[in-house]
Amino acid sequence: MSIITNYLREKSVLYSTAIELVNACVKDLGARRKTVWDSFYYIRDSKNPIVFGAKQSVNISNGISEAELRQRHDIKFIIEKTAKELKREMYVMEADFIKRCNLRTQSGYRQIIDSQEFSKYRGKASGIIYWSHPESMAKMIDEGILTSTSWK
Repeated sequence: MSIITNYLREKSVLYSTAIELVNACVKDLGARRKTVWDSFYYIRDSKNPIVFGAKQSVNISNGISEAELRQRHDIKFIIEKTAKELKREMYVMEADFIKRCNLRTQSGYRQIIDSQEFSKYRGKASGIIYWSHPESMAKMIDEGILTSTSWK
């Protein structure tokens, strides 16, 4: 058997389509695409054809870190990180803050976002909840422009 034929037979289980397999072979072996396709068709028409995706290849080096996992799924972490990025003297409506956190696809975020832990970032005026840096919130609450949402 040729190197290309061996490659196609051995690596076929790692791919789900012929195109993926041929592209990988061309890239890895530096072979001409036409030559690889010719070998592929030869094998396909033989008594022992190629089987795609028969086993799953797991490459654990392609995993994600704990921080990346938290950034995707830990609602409290996401809210806390976004809240810490809020700038002084800039006020964001809560709906925009939720969008910025990308929480609309998560369930259970309302209980966390309304918790006492984040009350220093929230203030309310005319029924609208705003989020900002804690120093800015404290200033506006002290001046009576915003009311505290610590009652939540």
